[in-house]
Amino acid sequence: MYMSKAFDSVNRGKLLTDLKKVLNDDELHMVSLLLKDVKLSVRCGSTVGESFTTNIGIPQGDCLSPVLFTLYLARALEHDDENQQQPPQSSFFIMDQQYADDIGWVANSKMQVEEVKKTIPKKLESRNLIINNTKTEEYIIKRKGDESWKKCKYLGSLIDTDNDMKRRKQLAITTKKFQQAKTYH
Repeated sequence: MYMSKAFDSVNRGKLLTDLKKVLNDDELHMVSLLLKDVKLSVRCGSTVGESFTTNIGIPQGDCLSPVLFTLYLARALEHDDENQQQPPQSSFFIMDQQYADDIGWVANSKMQVEEVKKTIPKKLESRNLIINNTKTEEYIIKRKGDESWKKCKYLGSLIDTDNDMKRRKQLAITTKKFQQAKTYH
């Protein structure tokens, strides 16, 4: 699942509440200075518009932004064990991977996949995070099945190692040729 404009939609009030659980008062105060009543203005060419105050989104461009977003996302995806449906057999499993606005799940049960598709968007929506269905990919991997999953890219790498190595070699060759062409001009 891929989220739309995830950093821009973070509810800072909820984020600060999350941070209260892990930071001491001084640390929380410093972070709140970065998040509360942020003033922004829009620039178009050399024209700068009036500034306005915003309390939504995480300011980006520093090393703290992805950490704050990851905490916010983790809180949104926390397991609610007492309300979570358990599979009828212990042979089912589900594994989730999260990084910034890219979230992946692996399951060996269609029932688990459907449960993820039903519950996760609701959890994310409660924190202003919206799934971008046009970028969301779903694959079924099975022996002698469709191999379209080999084109799936997660965190910049193809899931299929052989295809990923070929792609990376091609990128390296192309980059080297481009750099050589630049030095001749």
